[in-house]
Amino acid sequence: MENIKSLYCSYQPIINLIGEEKIEESFKTCYQNFRDFACELKVDAKLQMDERVLMHSICDMYADITRLKDFHSILHENGVKTLSYKCSWLLRRKPIKVIVDNADEDLVYINEKFVYFLIMSYLLDEQIDMKSNDGETKALLNYFDTILYYLKYRTCTPQVIEIIVLSFKGGAIYKDIVMRKSS
Repeated sequence: MENIKSLYCSYQPIINLIGEEKIEESFKTCYQNFRDFACELKVDAKLQMDERVLMHSICDMYADITRLKDFHSILHENGVKTLSYKCSWLLRRKPIKVIVDNADEDLVYINEKFVYFLIMSYLLDEQIDMKSNDGETKALLNYFDTILYYLKYRTCTPQVIEIIVLSFKGGAIYKDIVMRKSS
């Protein structure tokens, strides 16, 4: 990877504030998430991550978080905010490129599916039995389908992604409370 300082001059204040190592670590983590995602879908030979666009997405994420922290006098951002801003910028910049002609139709929304993968990886501690026929599993899978639909067809600001994540976590907390009260 080329020297970050020479490539991203306009990001110099962010690089100075956040640190080159932290930005590069975020880049490497996101790139590895992409590799895992592409391998899981068995489409790694059909996709390429545009590293320059990915780096812009990471730097834009940190620029937004820095402005947010300055405005609200916050010392440390939380993981949900970081995820939300990263996903929003990945959706906006679309760093994943399809590199084969006549690619499968399911690769049309590959950037949105990658963001969905990141969100689901953050939300789910365990695998879900996707073939289960119980009502709760069906409702949960319906919720997940709605998230992917939203990522594909709606404008996803960081705030929208944040509320998606927080509402999922809130639902889990609510269920735990109800289960404890009924025991």
